[in-house]
Amino acid sequence: MNELPKPTKQIIEFYDYLEVSLYLENKHGYKEQDYAGMFSPENKTGDFSETLINTDIPYQNFWHFITNRTEIHNGCFLIMDNDWLNTEIYGHAKEEWQRTIIEYYLSEFGEGDNREINFYVSW
Repeated sequence: MNELPKPTKQIIEFYDYLEVSLYLENKHGYKEQDYAGMFSPENKTGDFSETLINTDIPYQNFWHFITNRTEIHNGCFLIMDNDWLNTEIYGHAKEEWQRTIIEYYLSEFGEGDNREINFYVSW
């Protein structure tokens, strides 16, 4: 029987998803969990005693898009790349607002020909 060499630790380079999302929100002036502003005080209808929800505006939540697209759990890795923009692949960005946010990520942090980004997700 051949003896196998002892395994060594591996190093994975990654971005913290939350840090990147907050950076991009701040830089581009949007909220990932309410992209269209359905819950924004500027868009509310009625007087202050009424709801802050404007039902004329669609609820656009990028985090929900991600969790519907791929399995996410605390302590996981997530890879985003150009394929996320392919509207022909199931679960990929079909709506313009989704593609806009993905493009923010890929333009700022993507590496290589496929603009791949490796994220660590934790909460």
